[in-house]
Amino acid sequence: MNSSRIKYENNILWLITAIFVWTAVIFGSLAWNSYHEKQHSIRLASNEAEAYFNKDKAIRLWSASHGGVYVPIDKRTPPNAHLSHIPERDITTPSGKKLTLMNPAYMLAQMMKDYNELYGVKGKITSFPDKLLNQDNSPDQWEVNAMNAFEKGADEAKELVDVDGVSHLRLMRPLLIKQDCLKCHGFQGYKVGDLRGGIGVSIAMTPFLKEEQLSLNNLHITHGFFWVIGLITFGHIFNQGNNRQQERRKEEEELLRLNKELESLSFLDGLINIPNRRAFNKAFDREWDRCRRDQKALSLVMIDIDFFKDYNDLYGHQRGDECLTLVAQTLASVLKRAEDMVARYGGEEFVMLLPGIELEQATLLAEECRNKILDQKVDFQTSKVIDVVSISLGVCTTIPTQDAEASILLKASDLALYRAKKNGRNRVESSKL
Repeated sequence: MNSSRIKYENNILWLITAIFVWTAVIFGSLAWNSYHEKQHSIRLASNEAEAYFNKDKAIRLWSASHGGVYVPIDKRTPPNAHLSHIPERDITTPSGKKLTLMNPAYMLAQMMKDYNELYGVKGKITSFPDKLLNQDNSPDQWEVNAMNAFEKGADEAKELVDVDGVSHLRLMRPLLIKQDCLKCHGFQGYKVGDLRGGIGVSIAMTPFLKEEQLSLNNLHITHGFFWVIGLITFGHIFNQGNNRQQERRKEEEELLRLNKELESLSFLDGLINIPNRRAFNKAFDREWDRCRRDQKALSLVMIDIDFFKDYNDLYGHQRGDECLTLVAQTLASVLKRAEDMVARYGGEEFVMLLPGIELEQATLLAEECRNKILDQKVDFQTSKVIDVVSISLGVCTTIPTQDAEASILLKASDLALYRAKKNGRNRVESSKL
């Protein structure tokens, strides 16, 4: 009972460990996939921000390469007071239409405003407060920090920030003075290559976060499903293990019962005090069925005392009985496991039942038995083999199949014993079915 309790507690420990490890694997996988899903959302937003930034940059470069663009004057586009130093800021066409010059910054600021209203993408071109011409483009603190970083050599600022309670991905890159810029900004003391400010875009993360949440929900569902499947599988394995333990416990109890029955029903040989053939037959049938169910090896050793009839004739039946007893006790001393059995099969024949033992180990046990009998040095002057009592042994091993009869192992072991006698006796012959 203590052994069964220990095995049950070991199974409980295995189950707890398996659940813990499986849970760690599932949560580790969920965390890893969730992290990469969030990174994927940021990459998508970054790609979109990059596309809008490149669009703004291309428009500005195009406008700067043409020295600005003339557009009709209206309420939305009045003459730029900061370009009053340019002689031809305002012109009139031959038809009398009045036009005003939009420099790249003026044009880009207006387009960014339109994009914000149409698509929710916020763009901005800004400069340091002391160099700023249009106060409507005043930088916020994040932009000031970004431009300070540009002065120290950074070539990009990108960060997830909250804007009015909504998560945004902000991207900003430095705006450097080029030759085309000096037309409008030369009076501010800039030189080619100076840092004028920065161009930035701000992408609302709301649509990306919605997609991310859908993916995260699917990840939670699938990981939860596999976690539950794992728990069910472990529970099934645990129950099967317990059932097998219960079966083994019943078999052990049956073995104990049979051992008692051996004593109470005279399953012992009355002369040499080891199990008789009746006990062997019952144990053999039981172990055959068990090894067939578990697909384990079953070995049988048939043993015969060499020329025992001659021994009896020479020394008498009393010495013969003493010899049988000594051989039985010697054979029994070799066996160490409770499930192993040595029995008297009839006359001077013995049989060893070795469940779960492969042929190589069974052959070694047979050789040990042969040597131990020789070590007893029981005098036998007329033996045709050696001048002491010796034995011949036949070993056979098989893994019982569903349709095989137990008798085939007995016949094969007996045949191996026959070969041992034919080949000179005092030897071991073995075979495998």
